[in-house]
Amino acid sequence: MSSVPRNSLLHSAAFRLALSYATLFAVSSAILFGVVYWAIHEFERDHIRSSITAEIASLTQADSGLEKLVEQRIASPSHRFQYALIDRAGHRLAGDLTDVPNGLGWQTQAEDDPLQAGAEPHNTWFALVSDLAYVYGVEVGGGQRLFVAEDTESLEGLRETVAGTFALGSAITVALAILGGWLVSLLFVRRLDRINRTAGRIMDGAMAERIPLRGSGDEFDRLSGNLNRMLDRIGSLVSNLKHVSSDIAHDLRTPLSRLRQDLERAKTEAHSVPDYQVVVDRAIEDTDQTLATFSALLRIAEIESGERRAGFATVDLSGLLQRLFETYAPVAEDEGRVLTASITPGITIRGDRDLLTQMIANLCENAIRHTPVGATIKMQLTTDADGVICAVSDNGSGIAHEQSEAVFRPFYRLDQSRSTQGSGLGLAMVAAIAELHGATVTLTDAKPGARFEIHFPRAP
Repeated sequence: MSSVPRNSLLHSAAFRLALSYATLFAVSSAILFGVVYWAIHEFERDHIRSSITAEIASLTQADSGLEKLVEQRIASPSHRFQYALIDRAGHRLAGDLTDVPNGLGWQTQAEDDPLQAGAEPHNTWFALVSDLAYVYGVEVGGGQRLFVAEDTESLEGLRETVAGTFALGSAITVALAILGGWLVSLLFVRRLDRINRTAGRIMDGAMAERIPLRGSGDEFDRLSGNLNRMLDRIGSLVSNLKHVSSDIAHDLRTPLSRLRQDLERAKTEAHSVPDYQVVVDRAIEDTDQTLATFSALLRIAEIESGERRAGFATVDLSGLLQRLFETYAPVAEDEGRVLTASITPGITIRGDRDLLTQMIANLCENAIRHTPVGATIKMQLTTDADGVICAVSDNGSGIAHEQSEAVFRPFYRLDQSRSTQGSGLGLAMVAAIAELHGATVTLTDAKPGARFEIHFPRAP
């Protein structure tokens, strides 16, 4: 396997999609981190406020003096609060809180900043990124005021752990997404590179090249299979076009050459009006034959374009075949053949009535024209588990197996039929009409004779 250029990997759709998902994961992680950090902050605020409220209640309900009790709390090695006891005149009586607010109630103080009276920490971004001290002041007996404060340093470790965890998790997520995108794009680019190389060889003229399949049945295998079928179809059309071009030149050369010879002979040998009349009649006949050939080619092209499919309607196929049998039975008898029919009544399909009539008529005319005198021709219409089967068979000389597909090619004629009238477009039109209706037409050996079978799939 050839190496894949790095530039093609970085610019591949799979890698860009992986980067997009990595960005989405990073943004989602940032939003989730903000939500969790906000929840921790709210929990921190409620927890500290509850602790301060409980501490104030404990101090104000004690029996001993408040000033002494505050000094005892400060002297305790395990104390976590800061206190300030202020008298009516504003003098400090006890406590270690340095910045004492003027008002009562809840106050907040950022680290190394003065107190902000009445501020709510959850209403400021500053409160989310700085260490805060929560202060609560109440009035006690005798006009004294008691303030108790606690900072958020005790929960700082939790916040740092959460922030570090989210940062690490986000980095790992983004790295894995990028790595996964690189690996996936490497796989995709290699598969696509194989398809591109095959397409390049085909464009260079190796029309027989096909995209290799891995047999995994994945999207790439299905895409490769569809592309291979498309290439087969294109190859078949190109081959048919080459054959048709050659056959048109071959088949039209005869009437045009004969037309020119007649005109040349009339120019040098005709001396009377009857002589010229004979030449003109033969010229008109040759011209009509040429025009009929081109008309048939145009009709096949119209059928293959699929435009007639828009006018499909429900067609009583049983009644159609019955009328064709009644039409062609006398014709076959006049030609020394016998036409029989086995038609199951009540069979209907969706299609174009005129084209279906022409398709069956072409098969009947083909059988009458190319079977020996005394041959028996049979029309059949029946159903099976897969759909509707319409067949025209005979007990004539038959057609070799190796020619069973070529006979549906425009202008293709068997050696034994070259002496008969026709352009070799009848069966090509049969194949085009069958394909328009989603049907398949096959030629098999009737032992003896040939059997043309058209299989219409069961309607969904």
